[in-house]
Amino acid sequence: IVSNERPQLVLKDGALSYNVGNIIKTNIVSSVHDLLKRLPLVTSPDGETLNLSGAPNGNAIYLNGKRSQLNGSQLLDYLKGIPATQVADVQIIYNPPPEWKTTSSVINVVLKRQAAYTLNGKIQTWGKNRRVNSLGAGGSMFLGLPKWSMSLMYDFTNGHSRQKENSLARHTVAQAVYLINDTILTDYSNIWHNLYASAYYEFDKGKTIEATYNGSFSPKVDNRSLSRNSLTGNHDSSSQGNSRLNGITLSFRSASVISAGLEYLAYKATSDQLMGGTVLKKGEDKKQPLFNSHGIQEIDRIRAYADLSGRLPKGWSINYGVSFDLTHSSNRYDAYSEIMEDVSPSESSTDEYIYKAYTGVYKAFLNGKLSFNASISGEIYKIGDYRKNGLYPNLGIYCQPSQSHILRLGFSSFKNYPSFWQRQEYISYSNPYHMNVGNPELKPARYSIYSLSYVFKNKYVLSASYYRVNDFFFSQAYMSPDDLLQIRKMFNLDVAKVLDISIVIPLKIRQIFSSDMTLRIDREQYSTSDWHGLAFDRHKWFASIYLQNSLIVCQRPRMSIDISGFYKSPGITGLWEQSDIYGINAGFSCSMFDDRLKISLQANDIFESQSSPLTESIGNQWMRLDMNYYQRSFILNLSYSFKGFIERRKKISDTSRFGIDS
Repeated sequence: IVSNERPQLVLKDGALSYNVGNIIKTNIVSSVHDLLKRLPLVTSPDGETLNLSGAPNGNAIYLNGKRSQLNGSQLLDYLKGIPATQVADVQIIYNPPPEWKTTSSVINVVLKRQAAYTLNGKIQTWGKNRRVNSLGAGGSMFLGLPKWSMSLMYDFTNGHSRQKENSLARHTVAQAVYLINDTILTDYSNIWHNLYASAYYEFDKGKTIEATYNGSFSPKVDNRSLSRNSLTGNHDSSSQGNSRLNGITLSFRSASVISAGLEYLAYKATSDQLMGGTVLKKGEDKKQPLFNSHGIQEIDRIRAYADLSGRLPKGWSINYGVSFDLTHSSNRYDAYSEIMEDVSPSESSTDEYIYKAYTGVYKAFLNGKLSFNASISGEIYKIGDYRKNGLYPNLGIYCQPSQSHILRLGFSSFKNYPSFWQRQEYISYSNPYHMNVGNPELKPARYSIYSLSYVFKNKYVLSASYYRVNDFFFSQAYMSPDDLLQIRKMFNLDVAKVLDISIVIPLKIRQIFSSDMTLRIDREQYSTSDWHGLAFDRHKWFASIYLQNSLIVCQRPRMSIDISGFYKSPGITGLWEQSDIYGINAGFSCSMFDDRLKISLQANDIFESQSSPLTESIGNQWMRLDMNYYQRSFILNLSYSFKGFIERRKKISDTSRFGIDS
């Protein structure tokens, strides 16, 4: 008997593809979220977020080659509702070509197509304690018919959280220095309903049409905060609001020749804020309402695209496509205050147009051991009176001289756009000392990224990336030299540069123990000639290590212990300087009844050490900010997966009048 194990990581069609079967055998995973956390290239320091090692501009998570219209936290909840057994493949694309329609690296989760007359699904419930309790429940269902494949997922969350922020500032106004201590305690409460549905129809071999719906509804958002400020007194603030998002997509694919789609998204959010308290003014204590506001944001977006591919002589392939995005944003902000003179209502309506076209070629050499794709994208961008045209190249080179060696080189460039609310002209207050200001003059940031990956023996991965950003988005507290006000306003820095080098080392002992170690070295630099009239050039090297371990302690029922941790040396984020930090997470999982019932208990940031105080010091600006409070959390999750089939009734022909035995 000759036995062998499939490689853990292989190169397939320009993407690094994981053998998820090996990971599921060594770990107890109930959902796609659990599975992605166990990938050696993915780190999750807080137990929730999913960070791809070596991704120079972050990562986006795709399902079957498509990106969801849900935001970060909603997408994570959605991934928790999909059974891990539904995953056929996980692909890593570090510098995706234009047809992926993203500026980030991609983690593409390929789900299995349901076999005809099958019905699979999952139900789950969970509870979370982070000084306050949160609850959630949801379910998913996957139905397969001869030409149809349908899915339906729903998730409900009643979430509560608490945050404390303490700052100490030396504020200089007219040669006088004020020592200001500010503590803000905020309780967040919200209710979320997330819904996803899809229908996939294959009307001919290789020709498919798919419709999807994303819905996210928050009928209640209730946030309350208490502020104690040594300058302005004690204040209480409350805000209530709601939001809703509806997204519909329709896509068509004909083998690998043409892909086209139409997307529509509608979003609306409202918020009402009321601030009151005791104001220290001219030596008198006076209790009065300070500030109230009402904000509405509405966004409608239409996106249409078409991608085509064809064959050229001598093994060359060509890809080309066009896309059009139209986003209408309507913002209204009504504010009133008896003591804050600069508060005023504002209203705006903006149309953003993005026209894109691209063309690219692909060619493989040496029997597929060397390949490359190159493309160039043209873009016309228009918002209000601002108009900008640009050309953005993209290049990927892949070399696999043997099964044990994979080398990838990449270059990409693109524009990143500010949010619509950041470009709104408004003034709001967290308390009378903290002022938030919009910036209608924000410009898009231009990224240029160089990256490299080397995979050895299908499991060890060395990555390096360097990116330079012109007009980088930057927001940090600034103490006005004219008034006792701390201002937050988004700016464009001249340039930001980041160098990242990482190595991923996985270890597995049979089907019992697995360990993944990620080592990183980074250098970050931020510089500008004008930030509130100040110039700076900050840069620093720092290093980090991340470990994730899983041990199967019992096979019947299957039980595992999971421990992860990280350490990061002192570093910078913009003007903030941060001391070293570390974190430890631990969990216990149990799987029973043929892996259908799974129970897990997870403790994140056990020592409440994943955050440390931040310090800003430039010119007369000196501030210390500490947000390391209420970070420890405990999560209990129960899930049950069901697998079944829909019996197809056999139609038996009537043969009673045939043959001699009738």
